[in-house]
Amino acid sequence: MNQEQRPFIIHSDGTIFVERRHPDIVHLCRELRALAYQVKETEQLLMFRLSIDPARVRHAVEERTAEAWIHWLRQHSKLPVPSQIAQRIKEGFASAPSQPLPEPKEFLDINLESSSRFAELRDYQRQAVESYLGLARQAGGGIILLPCGAGKTVVGLGVMAKLQTETLILAPNATSVKQWERELLNKTTLRATEVGTYTADRKQIRPVTVTTYQMLTHRDTQEDTYPHLQALCQRNWGLVIYDEVHMLPAPVFRLTAELHAARRLGLTATLIREDGKQNEVFSLIGPLAYQCSWKDLERQGWIREAVCREMRIPMPSDAERAYRIADKKQQVRIAAENPAKLEAIAHLLALHEGEQILIIGHYLRQLEEIAGRFGFPLITGRMPQALREEWYEKFRSREIPVLVVSKVANLAVDLPSASVGIQVSGTYGSRQEEAQRLGRVLRSSSPGGKAYFYQLVTENTVEEEYAWRRQCFLAEQGYRYELVELEGWMNGTGA
Repeated sequence: MNQEQRPFIIHSDGTIFVERRHPDIVHLCRELRALAYQVKETEQLLMFRLSIDPARVRHAVEERTAEAWIHWLRQHSKLPVPSQIAQRIKEGFASAPSQPLPEPKEFLDINLESSSRFAELRDYQRQAVESYLGLARQAGGGIILLPCGAGKTVVGLGVMAKLQTETLILAPNATSVKQWERELLNKTTLRATEVGTYTADRKQIRPVTVTTYQMLTHRDTQEDTYPHLQALCQRNWGLVIYDEVHMLPAPVFRLTAELHAARRLGLTATLIREDGKQNEVFSLIGPLAYQCSWKDLERQGWIREAVCREMRIPMPSDAERAYRIADKKQQVRIAAENPAKLEAIAHLLALHEGEQILIIGHYLRQLEEIAGRFGFPLITGRMPQALREEWYEKFRSREIPVLVVSKVANLAVDLPSASVGIQVSGTYGSRQEEAQRLGRVLRSSSPGGKAYFYQLVTENTVEEEYAWRRQCFLAEQGYRYELVELEGWMNGTGA
């Protein structure tokens, strides 16, 4: 191909832009991910960042020599490959360990259940499993990035079926533990006696054990050891799966990276962290093994098409006066709890009548007011786990149409029937939270259909700034927020 038709533009700082219009874009990106990880995308371009760390190189060197990779980049670059890039690749490959890691492990007979529709993985799920296995042979571990609703759990099960080894699974909360246990028993050949959950209520250590980060790092006093971590370290795990692996760099959770295992697998929808420590995940678990585009999966129908709207809400005069004289922290809360948001909620409930709706927020007082005003059940961290599960199941089965949920539903809650999300308040400018909350309505229990995600923002307040920051990650994945004014919206526009 001539230079103009080549899809890569490579900068000396390691940034690589790839034109989406190239006919072989899927194959080229799959190969490029051996050297780089994707950070952003638009309708025209994908943006990658070169990553020549030792763990990634162990995998890349199996496919090509350093010189062959440099030649491959030159073949697909519009401009000459910067000398700094070629040097980084050569130096990285020169330091790559030559021997694969050993396999210490306990054998476990596990396969995907043949009677399950998940016995046949989707193409991208199969690619994720294969990419991880190829990388893990050399690096000992790796991370898989898949959008919310794309089946990260199923990919984890696929990896387990390939490795045939005893596995410890770390989940972010008790709801997620229950979901993993259900998926393991429904979608694999594992028997109930082979699957255990290690929680406050039940402490089972079995060939496949599911627990939480909080459980492993619990201790009674600062001077005590970590008894649950020590108990689970006694088993010879062949694989540790870190669900929602972006949580790992938090100081208290870093301890769980010390678990002994032949292989480590991290699963998440996004590595974004507001403390900037997302790159530490690579050193704790391993390099990025696989990722796929949110918008590509949407176009293929695997996740719902999302309509995102930022709805600007005026503030009543009395609340506006209180806002003007308040300090910054108080202003955030006053804007978030704007009582005029109740009117917007009422309008959206009428607009989406008959659909399964989640009302999501940060401040409990606000959520209690919403639940009381409209008569909906409210799920918070104060609610016993058994009762939470009961409400979630009623929502899944469409017995109830609306749930009001706090941040306990941000992560790892599988509610595939939800198709509308109304976010009334959030944790400041958290991009991670925004992505996870959109993800609550992307899961599709049936092909086709749209998801609607509304962010209610009090106009002319600090909420506008936070809304912009929260949307940044999703904008980089190709999502656009429609900006609508409440009054005009209610007077003549619809879904």
